[in-house]
Amino acid sequence: MTIRLAVNEPRWLAHVQGVAKSMPGLVPVVKGNGYGFRRWNLMPLAGQLSSEIAVGTVFEVRDIPSNVTPIVLTPTMTAPPKNLPLNTVLTVGSRHHVVALTSAGWSGDVIVKLQSSTLRYGVTKSNFDALIADVRNARFTIRGYAIHPPLEGDVNVWLKEITSWLSLLDASLPVYVSHLNADAYMRL
Repeated sequence: MTIRLAVNEPRWLAHVQGVAKSMPGLVPVVKGNGYGFRRWNLMPLAGQLSSEIAVGTVFEVRDIPSNVTPIVLTPTMTAPPKNLPLNTVLTVGSRHHVVALTSAGWSGDVIVKLQSSTLRYGVTKSNFDALIADVRNARFTIRGYAIHPPLEGDVNVWLKEITSWLSLLDASLPVYVSHLNADAYMRL
């Protein structure tokens, strides 16, 4: 059985613009098959919304416009592609990720992934200082921190989880968060 989805493009674009305006600093995430729209179709729009675009893997960076900074959400345990743009920001959430990148000769910017109740690719508070030391020893530049609460649940619990990290972080760097509605984003 084939399902065909028709999208009212003007309404959809207006909705996307409205969401972007309600969340200053929004970083679009375009990964996988582009949520059915295809990555290469969404990248020009995402590039209009932000100077950064997040993708799932290092292999999805190729679709990002050259004037935009790619952020790769999933840590890579293998050598990144040789044609990876120099401004690509990779994610590290453990000492193993740092070792993998240094072994591959990586010398760029990273985002430190913080553990949330999702329990996926994030450093724990007890291992945070050691990871930061490893990142600095590897001479990576920390571009910020990321925390991704679950898709489902209580937004108040998520906000508490996110804010519980703030005292450990360099306040001059951004914290990238996901799965928050505009109200929760503004409360944060």
